[in-house]
Amino acid sequence: ILLLFFLLLASVFFASLAMINEFGAIDLVFLMICLLLLVMGAINLGLLFKQIRILKSFSKEEMKEFLSQRMKKYTKV
Repeated sequence: ILLLFFLLLASVFFASLAMINEFGAIDLVFLMICLLLLVMGAINLGLLFKQIRILKSFSKEEMKEFLSQRMKKYTKV
């Protein structure tokens, strides 16, 4: 979450440079990178919270059964 906040601040900084006409091509590249990383981070954070909610809904027995099935699948080499 701290990284997302930093990326948001960096995006605001580069956007403010654009508004005061002190904006070069390299600043545009940095702005695009910051915005891309910000969007990717927000998507990953959303997926992480979704996975946590799914895992919380499993009981311990269901989780053990699921993990044992996965381990059997990978040990059949």
